[in-house]
Amino acid sequence: MIRAVIDTNIFVSILLGSPIMKELLESCATYKFTWIISEEIYSEYKKVIEYKKFSFRKEIKQKLLYFVEELAEFVHVSSNIAISRDKEDNKFINCAVDGNCNFIVTGDKDLLEIKEYNGIRIVTVKEFLQIIKNAK
Repeated sequence: MIRAVIDTNIFVSILLGSPIMKELLESCATYKFTWIISEEIYSEYKKVIEYKKFSFRKEIKQKLLYFVEELAEFVHVSSNIAISRDKEDNKFINCAVDGNCNFIVTGDKDLLEIKEYNGIRIVTVKEFLQIIKNAK
């Protein structure tokens, strides 16, 4: 099974209803890949949902978080890898390493320029969806 960490910028795009992001969520919900998450990433997702520029009603926020909790596999992170130019991005790499992931799905240029770390490919959503389609 393909295992992937989803960067917060991708999560934001999911919140904004991007059609390609809907396809990503449907792929996860139909078990085409396993969404791996850490408590630190989940906390960041929660902060994003609370941003004032996103005027989600309380029940929508709760449903979004419930959806993440139900779909994602939480992993304990003990790695402390620091290879990204942006130190905030290292949490995704550490989660991917400790979660035995194949991919990090992101739109972040600092992560994308790394391309691969320890066999973990760092790809865009479009690339990832193509990989999933070809994995059948």
